[in-house]
Amino acid sequence: MVCLKGFVYVARGKGKSWLGFTHDPALDLTILRQENYETVVSLTPTLPVGVALYVLQELRQVRDYQRSSVFLQGVEKVDQIWRKALQSLSWGIALPGLAKESSPQYAGKKVHQADEELRYWSQQAAKLLREIQELPLSYQDQYVLHLYGPTGPIIEEEVVTDMADLQMIAEILEGRILYMAEIEKALTDRWRQEGLPFPAGNLEDMMHLLALVGAVEIFPSLTVEGKDKARCIRCGQSDRIVFSPCVRCGRDKCYYCEGCLSMGESRLCRPLYALAGDEGWLEKWEEKVMPYLFGGTVAPSSPNFLGKTAPDNGSTSRGYPAWPVLPFPLTEAQEEAGEDLLLWLAKKEQKEAIVWAACGAGKTEVAFAAIARLLQQGGRVLFAVPRRDVVLELEPRIQKAFPGVSIVTLYGGSTGKYDQAQLVIATTHQVIRFYRAFDLVVLDEVDAFPYQGSEMLYHAVMRSKKKEGRIVFMTATPDKKMKEKIKKKDLALVTIPARHHGHPVPEPKMIIQKEWRWKREQLIFPEKLLRFLHRSVEGDLAQVFIFVPSIFLAQRVGEA
Repeated sequence: MVCLKGFVYVARGKGKSWLGFTHDPALDLTILRQENYETVVSLTPTLPVGVALYVLQELRQVRDYQRSSVFLQGVEKVDQIWRKALQSLSWGIALPGLAKESSPQYAGKKVHQADEELRYWSQQAAKLLREIQELPLSYQDQYVLHLYGPTGPIIEEEVVTDMADLQMIAEILEGRILYMAEIEKALTDRWRQEGLPFPAGNLEDMMHLLALVGAVEIFPSLTVEGKDKARCIRCGQSDRIVFSPCVRCGRDKCYYCEGCLSMGESRLCRPLYALAGDEGWLEKWEEKVMPYLFGGTVAPSSPNFLGKTAPDNGSTSRGYPAWPVLPFPLTEAQEEAGEDLLLWLAKKEQKEAIVWAACGAGKTEVAFAAIARLLQQGGRVLFAVPRRDVVLELEPRIQKAFPGVSIVTLYGGSTGKYDQAQLVIATTHQVIRFYRAFDLVVLDEVDAFPYQGSEMLYHAVMRSKKKEGRIVFMTATPDKKMKEKIKKKDLALVTIPARHHGHPVPEPKMIIQKEWRWKREQLIFPEKLLRFLHRSVEGDLAQVFIFVPSIFLAQRVGEA
């Protein structure tokens, strides 16, 4: 498990400043100097990524700085690449312009707080660290700021890495949020499958470079929310956060999350790397990444999930018939429900819809119409279900319904966890590794365990869809919150009034028998219960459930 430490800094240029976080200022200055930032000054000691990014995030909320008469009012306009970084939890922020240019004499190894800007921001950072009891004792009396600038050899060396390696990492990470160990595993799998060389550079530095240009977002596994308060970024919950000594960061008190421990250890010092699947970084690689790294141009190579371009006429290429391909005709009620879903997709007023129908009504096949529409438009779809056995049962049905589509199935113990595909079938736990990846998410059996009542799985499913993505819930028993959203028109309602064979759902009958008769340790069934049992099993061989309060009675009933 990789532990990431770094410091919060202020980068300074002519008439402008920039707040950021780094583990290596040389990497940041490689990019920042292209925006005419000249120096980087540390504002904090070296901190675990979760603490450092908490400080950076809190500094964004500071407004006194903008009202200070010492500095110019109004935020200086920066290039699009920096506006992108502003939107990220994990990266830098542009500051109001300085009243005077940065002083070139700050080129030494260490600088005391020689001007008001540095004094202000270092004091704000120190205050935040004191509040959460993270300021080292050595920094209580004298707060020394370290400066890195163009006169030092630290930024005269060019960053040595291969563009093909960076692009391969971006392809693997697109639409996902992963730990470094998971990225290494994905790269190893690709090396074994395709024979591509493993990246030669330092992966941590490569991820940092991609973050500096705005492509990758770096999050702490856990984020601090105040003194003795933290929240897990990966699973979203804050109720099961505990702390223990950490051999990796060396701290006596390092938070970790028990809620998602089965998916890998989520710690305050452990970074998560994400690349949103809805911002087109791979498609615009030459335009948005190349100029900031190497100043050259390389033809981009984006992933091609289908291996073909989906046509606009509703039929697939390579001789495949129009999706979905079903082995049976849909009923009139199912076809109407499918059309309702297509109308919901077209209107775009509501981001969420629910297919409410009895078990056996054909909800899965009804959702195929919406899935086909998104696939034909070149979109990505997630079909999430609560259990592994349902994934294995669905896989052949979906493969037959959508021939020619790249499909990946994910569950505990499955292979190909990091393969890219246009259609993903997964248990809800596996969805935790996706990040703004899907145009459509179909969540089946939303009322079932383990999704029902799980903050972690709800958080994962919501994060897996793109910002403008849509989600379809399918259930026979919607909960109270869903019914309220239906009434408020926040949730589009699609119903299937009858099951495919047209017969109503059977209503169970309950017979309660409180007294039992015995004859020589033999249980005697009451006459009323016997007549009911005969009627039930002799007609259509229906199943009958008999509930008894003890193992002893269960054995006696079985013998009787």
